[in-house]
This record gives sequence, C-alpha cells and structure tokens, in this order.
Amino acid sequence: MTRLEQEPQVQQTQHQSEEQLPAEQMDEPVRLLRIVNVLIRARWFIAIFTLLAAGATAGYVMTLSPSYTATTKFMPSQSKSASTRMGAIAGSAAQVTDVVVENTAPEYYTELLTSRAFLEALLKMTFDAPQQGGKMRFIDTLGIDAPTEFERQERAIAALRLIVKVDSVKMTSEAAPPILMLTMTAADPQLAAQSANALVDELIRYNREVRGSKARDNRTFIERQLADATKALRDAEKALSEFNRLNRKIATPDLKADQERLERAVTVQAEVFITLTKQLEIARIQEQEDQVSIEVLEPAVAPLQRSAPRRTQTVLIAAILAVFVACGLVLLRDRLRSGDGSDPDIEDFKLNMRAVAREVTFGLVGRSAK
Repeated sequence: MTRLEQEPQVQQTQHQSEEQLPAEQMDEPVRLLRIVNVLIRARWFIAIFTLLAAGATAGYVMTLSPSYTATTKFMPSQSKSASTRMGAIAGSAAQVTDVVVENTAPEYYTELLTSRAFLEALLKMTFDAPQQGGKMRFIDTLGIDAPTEFERQERAIAALRLIVKVDSVKMTSEAAPPILMLTMTAADPQLAAQSANALVDELIRYNREVRGSKARDNRTFIERQLADATKALRDAEKALSEFNRLNRKIATPDLKADQERLERAVTVQAEVFITLTKQLEIARIQEQEDQVSIEVLEPAVAPLQRSAPRRTQTVLIAAILAVFVACGLVLLRDRLRSGDGSDPDIEDFKLNMRAVAREVTFGLVGRSAK
C-alpha cells in the first residue's frame, strides 16, 4: 500500500476517534485539569464579572450612611448589704425587715434597658448631634416617618431594640459580680455616646426611685409604727407612775395584780419600741444602699471610627462571591455545550430553566416560542 493510500485511512481513523471522544468523556469522571482549562479559557469573563460585582457593591456601600457605636460599662451591686450584717448583729427580732441585695442576673438588665418605658424615655430626650444639625430629640435623629405620631413612636422603639445591645463579661470567680456592657449605635458619634450614658443614668434613676421605693415605703411604715409605739410606751409608763403615786403602800392582792399588769404593759411596749428603733435604722441604711446599686465603671465616649458600613470588607466578600458565581456559570455553560442531547440531566435542566423563564416573564417566553 502506497503512502497516498494510507493517508486517507489515517485521517478517517482520527475523525472516528474525535467523534467517539465526547461520548467517552461523558462516561469518565470529570478531571481537575479539564476544569482548570475551562476556567482559564474564561478568565476574562470571570475577571469582568468580578469587577462589575465589586464595583456595584462598592457603589451601593458608598450610598449607605455611616453609623457609630459607643460602649459603656457598669456593674450592679451584688454584695451583702450592711443592713443584712446589722440585722444579724441586732438579733432575730430585727430580721423582720432584713433585705439582702439580690443577685440580679444580667438578663434582667437586658430586658429592663430594652423595655418600652426606658426606650420611650430615651426617645423624648434631647441630645447634641453636630453631624445631624445640632440639638434635637433622639426620635428625630432616627429619620422615621409615619402617618401618625403613635405609629412613628412604635417604629422608633422597634429600631431602638435593634441598636441597643447589652452584653455581660463573665468573671472567673462565681462570687464576683458581672460587668455589663451597653452598646448604642447612632448616625453621630457624640449622639451614640450621649444616648448610651443617658440609658445608664435612667437605670440608676430607676433603681433609686422605683426599686428604692420599697425601702422608702418600709422606712415610712416603721416610722409610723415607732411613733405609735412611743406614744403607747409613754402612756404605759405614765399609768404605772400614777398608780405607784396613788398607792404607795400596796396591801391588797388586787392592787398587787394591777401593779404587775401595768409593769408588764411597760415591758412589752419597751420591747416593741426597741425592736422598731433597730428596724428603723436598718431601713434607713437599706434606703441609702438602693441609691448606689449601680456603679459606672467606664462611661461611653464618642468613637473615632465608624462601626458600619465596613466598606472594604463588604467589597472583598462580594468579589469573592462573584468569583465563585462566575466559575459556576462557566462550568455550567461548558457542561451544557459538551453534553449531547440524550443526557437526561441536561434535558431536565433545560426544561426547568424554561419553566422558570415562563414564571418570571408571566408566560411571555412560552408564547413567543410557540
């Protein structure tokens, strides 16, 4: 066989092997090198897609208003009160009004600082916000519009609950009280610091006026009881003194019984007077303790750096996600082109995409195809 006769046979063999190659590749596992080659061929598409996504994200992030977060630290008093120690020294009779400063959980302060009463009080306060035009109420700094003032306030409270955070720092010793951190986010750094400090001040006022009202009421009640006991003791002493003056010589059993009855009355009233006097001193100490139950460790100061938006980080994350999406699109396109029409997965994918297109275009794609 001559060389001219062999060349057509070689070309025919190469042509048959090229036709069989796609079918063989469908049966073989996808190789990593083939994926790398596909991605390298589409490198410009991936690069342009990533740049467009990063640019769009950067443009969107630049339109967002910056926000600042200020933090203040405080510690609730959890030590055993002086009134408790004094009550223990005074004896069991003085334990009636003994009050121990409760070990309040951090969750209590979280719920309290984000409660409606505290947030409504904050919304009505006036702060200095230089970046927003000067002094204004906190509700006006949020920029919330609503048809009615009630709806505006409700939206403002919902927004505040998203920007007011209370966290606790756990100490190594279980006996040590926790340190609580209150963070406030606002569009102005000074506003963030002032509002955080105002919330803690409101908490101190609440402990002094609301929670301390129990100690005040208890002290007032004991003072009234002590006044009545003092009057009763004086009356009993006066009755005994008058009896002794009129009956210098007690010669009958009846007079002796009357004298003992008056002496018992004086003894009882004296014990009541002593007990109430001890309780009054304990109540006064307890009232003073409730006024200083919150200790501010670190007041909030205006932050120098914004907390959001984190533009560089956001753009980098968007670029990384765009790379993965672009690579996925390139591999999907290559898979659709390299597969034949008999692959059921490809046919199913095309049918699903047509169905999605009809749903998105409300059936226009299906009508135009017909």
